[in-house]
Parts: sequence; structure tokens; C-alpha cells
Amino acid sequence: MSINNKETRWHFFLRIAIAVIFVQAIFGLFDIQLFFNMERPRTFGDMFGAVNTLFSGLAFAGLIYAILLQRSELELQRKELELLV
Repeated sequence: MSINNKETRWHFFLRIAIAVIFVQAIFGLFDIQLFFNMERPRTFGDMFGAVNTLFSGLAFAGLIYAILLQRSELELQRKELELLV
């Protein structure tokens, strides 16, 4: 895969970040099965840590995506303003 322009690079890094978050979530969900033991009540709360990790990772990916969208919109606005002048 050839990475030539900035937008393609950002999409590549965004895909890598989403893949890493997905892998972390899978390992976190696997840990739910290991920690789920009703004999020890404190581990009941620990099993929700994986879900928290999943949502935190998705929120971070959404933040990166929003920044990328805003960047592209600002570039389009600059080009439009140059055409008006």
C-alpha cells in the first residue's frame, strides 16, 4: 500500500488505531469470562472494566475521526476563500 498524501496517511493511522482498540476490546471481553465468579463479589464490578475500555477506545476513535473531518472541511473552506479573492 502506497501512502502518498496526508489524507491517505491519516486514514491509514486511523485504521491502525481502530484495529488496536478492537484487539484490546476482544482481550477485555475474554477477561470478563475469567473474572466472572459470583463467590467473590468484588470481581463482579471488575468484569465491567472491559466494557469501559471498549467505550473509551471507541470515543477516542470518534474524536480522531471528528478532528480529521474538521481538518478537511477547513481545507475546503480555505480553497473556497482563495477562489473568491
